[in-house]
Amino acid sequence: ADLTGADLSRAYFSRLNFSSSTLAEANFRGSTLEVVNFSRADLTGADFSRAHLTGADFTGSNRDRAVFEKTVGYVPPRE
Repeated sequence: ADLTGADLSRAYFSRLNFSSSTLAEANFRGSTLEVVNFSRADLTGADFSRAHLTGADFTGSNRDRAVFEKTVGYVPPRE
C-alpha cells in the first residue's frame, strides 16, 4: 500500500500489517500502534512523535529521517 504523506495522527491500530508499505512522510503523531508490523516498510521522514509503539516490528524498514521523539515502547531493531 502507498500511504505517502498520510495523516494517521491520533489513530488506534492493533495487529495491523504495514509490511513492505510506503509510508514516507506519514504522520503517526500521538497514535497507538500496538503489535503493528512495519517490517520492510518505507518510513522515510515519518513522524512517530508521542506514539505508543508497544510490540511494533520495524525489522528491515527504512527509517531515514523518521522522528521517534517521546515515544512509548519503541525498540529499534537489531540489524
